[in-house]
Amino acid sequence: MTRNVNETFNRVNNDILVVNAEQPLAFTIGFRRPFIVFSTGLIRLLDFDELEAVVEHEAFHQKKYDPLVIFILQLISNALWFVPLTKWCLKNYKIISELSADENAIHKMGTELGISAALLKLIKHGCTDKSFPILVHFSNESVNYRLQQLIDPHKTIPLRAETTTIFVSIYVLVILIGMTIVIV
Repeated sequence: MTRNVNETFNRVNNDILVVNAEQPLAFTIGFRRPFIVFSTGLIRLLDFDELEAVVEHEAFHQKKYDPLVIFILQLISNALWFVPLTKWCLKNYKIISELSADENAIHKMGTELGISAALLKLIKHGCTDKSFPILVHFSNESVNYRLQQLIDPHKTIPLRAETTTIFVSIYVLVILIGMTIVIV
């Protein structure tokens, strides 16, 4: 089935892997040469246009190395857990990457119908980010923003950090810099 999907969507590098799983899955994984993974459940659930939109969506994550970027941001966020701005950066990068991938799919397809229908089918089917938390995720928050963007593409998404988050982060960083100056 992997070969058929790669041929159907003209994937020259054969970079789509189809796994046998009932749960509909679509994600991009890998750091140096990311590849796209679809489940047989996803292929059965979506029609051709919806699947093509998902291919374009995931191809954008692949092109931008989103799995690697998110992994690095998670490492930084976990290592610097005491700097709230790192968690904010991680959360917002995930949202922006999903919105950008949707926008790419819409641009490539010429319509938002494919990605919208696929997203709605996945929501109805009950996909959550709890199944595979390390992957470019399908979180409730990003889904809300994605639906807003599909309904009203000209509406801006508020991605401002709270003042408290900024001040606490600056305060912690100043203390850390001060400690390193004292040690040296």
